[in-house]
Amino acid sequence: MPTTHPVLSFQASGDTVWLWDPDPARGRDTSRHALRLRAEDMQLVAATGRHCAARATPRT
Repeated sequence: MPTTHPVLSFQASGDTVWLWDPDPARGRDTSRHALRLRAEDMQLVAATGRHCAARATPRT
């Protein structure tokens, strides 16, 4: 789960949330950029402004 840069989130489906990580370090295979997480294991924070300092953070 990325914690140092923003990711895109998509509408939750049941207890699953899909994220897209645009980080080029994930390689050319775009299937490696998709992340599926349980909604109960994370907290989404909306980005504000021109630069995103907020991010999805795992719950502890």
